[in-house]
Amino acid sequence: MSEPQPQDPSSPLWPSVVTAAITCSSFLVGMVAGHKLGRPVRRLMNMAKVGPSKMVLVVQGDLKMGRGKLAAQCSHGALAAYRQAQQRTPLLLQAWEDTGQTKVVLKVDSEKEILKVVEDAERKGVPVVSIRDAGRTQVPSGSLTVVAVGPARLSDVDSVTGHLRLL
Repeated sequence: MSEPQPQDPSSPLWPSVVTAAITCSSFLVGMVAGHKLGRPVRRLMNMAKVGPSKMVLVVQGDLKMGRGKLAAQCSHGALAAYRQAQQRTPLLLQAWEDTGQTKVVLKVDSEKEILKVVEDAERKGVPVVSIRDAGRTQVPSGSLTVVAVGPARLSDVDSVTGHLRLL
């Protein structure tokens, strides 16, 4: 006598096979959906915890850099700040990325003022990166061209740069 085939709806094994298949499928779908939904939920919770954030690039205006040079120096600053944040503050970096990567460019009139920005940021524990030029084109070698503050909480960045003017 042969065993009943599970494909036969009249077979007593049929309901248990169907139930097992549906259960396994539901479990797998739930695992995949949970994994895919879990990450966005964690990211939303992280954004809510961190709050608004931004990066400010402070340019030393008395160097009289051309627009291209200025753009290149700001790019160096943004990349250096990003790399620093990857190592030191990855959750804050993720929140900044998830909220649009706000960047603002401000200016100061002298090296003394830009050094004060660096000093204030360091004293307050706000991430800061200084960019010095190689001196191959428009400015002398070693000139402090840009300071990147952040990415960090909006209030922390503003406590350091809130008094400065837009470029």
